[in-house]
Amino acid sequence: MLGITLQQLEIFLTVVHCQSMSHAAKELFLSQPAVSNWISKLEDALGTKLFIRTHKGIILTPEGVRLYAELDPVYQRFRVSLEQVLRNNMKNEKKGLNIECFHEPAIMETMRSITSLFKERFLELKVYCELYNSQELREKLICNELDVIFTFSFEVDGNSELSCRKLRDLDPYFLLPSSWDIPSSRDYRILREKTLLLEVNKGLDIFLSICKAHGFKPAKIKYVSSLLLIFYMIAEGEGFTIAGPHIPVNDYYNNKIDILPISDDAYKQKIHMVAAWRKGEDKPLVKRYISLS
Repeated sequence: MLGITLQQLEIFLTVVHCQSMSHAAKELFLSQPAVSNWISKLEDALGTKLFIRTHKGIILTPEGVRLYAELDPVYQRFRVSLEQVLRNNMKNEKKGLNIECFHEPAIMETMRSITSLFKERFLELKVYCELYNSQELREKLICNELDVIFTFSFEVDGNSELSCRKLRDLDPYFLLPSSWDIPSSRDYRILREKTLLLEVNKGLDIFLSICKAHGFKPAKIKYVSSLLLIFYMIAEGEGFTIAGPHIPVNDYYNNKIDILPISDDAYKQKIHMVAAWRKGEDKPLVKRYISLS
């Protein structure tokens, strides 16, 4: 065993989120030397540097980026599950809604906007917003663990147990390593030798049709646990993906990933953002929330 504690991992993730050890210390109610010491112990246990310290602050190393990309989704699911257990055991808990979305930036922003509007109108209600991957979204909604989810249309289309409302179109882009140096003519056939990286697993036909419209079929398809890890793998030259144009605000990614638009006629089936709920849902709060979407 490496002897790494959950506290160390939480400190690491908080430092990354805050982009500062001093800000993370305030967030965690610790001293800055204590945070720095815990990070050093974590680096010693892993045998690698996670941050580069500069006079301007801290920068994640490639090893730090990969650890964060793999660890954060796992930690967030653990945290949400723990909060759910605590909520289930709280006495006199106020009524509320459990809302969840796929962690694509445009989808997350829409969920936050609708939720903020709902909270303004119903101040006494609690809304729990959570993030999961696409398969967990559907399963938790169907099993009545969630009230509303925001996701891609192809994730819920054809599901007889769910109703959904189209919110907006989502325009896809090719995200690929800058090192691949796509010709100025944008001859995408170079991608026939490359690996397509995906997190979702129900939209494969749509993604393959986009590739086909550009004259190639990827050599391999690999499913990855999080979008952040996909961004890291693209930056490292391990594959490409089809996604929205938003990537993390981080020079490590931005300088190594090219974002190329896909024309509307390159695929027949549009990808939509949708809000979904259980068919026949009779909760008044859910109906009020959906009416705002």
